[in-house]
Amino acid sequence: MQFYIAIAYQQPDHLVHIAKAAEAAGFGGLVLSDHLIYPHPLRTPYPYTQDGQPRWTAETPWPDPFVAIGAMAAVTSRIRFLTSIMVLPLRPPLLAAKTIATAAVLSQGRLTL
Repeated sequence: MQFYIAIAYQQPDHLVHIAKAAEAAGFGGLVLSDHLIYPHPLRTPYPYTQDGQPRWTAETPWPDPFVAIGAMAAVTSRIRFLTSIMVLPLRPPLLAAKTIATAAVLSQGRLTL
């Protein structure tokens, strides 16, 4: 059994350090999420909290997951990367395909979309 760490809401400059520590500790992978905008206010309750409020604020950083994967893959050799959320309709399809393929190559096949 492999355990993954969800690293949403982390500061971008912490991601490389988290990846190194997770790999050294034997974790199987890291889970990244993607958001391009923060629709504020939310018009519907957030379904994954009891009070309907999101776990993040408008100031929460959302680094591009594929840029982050490239940086983390450069300092690790085994740990895998998984996207839990990707807002594909907000990206041009060919650009998204190229970005994802580049991250997959740079991570030596350690990316799961």
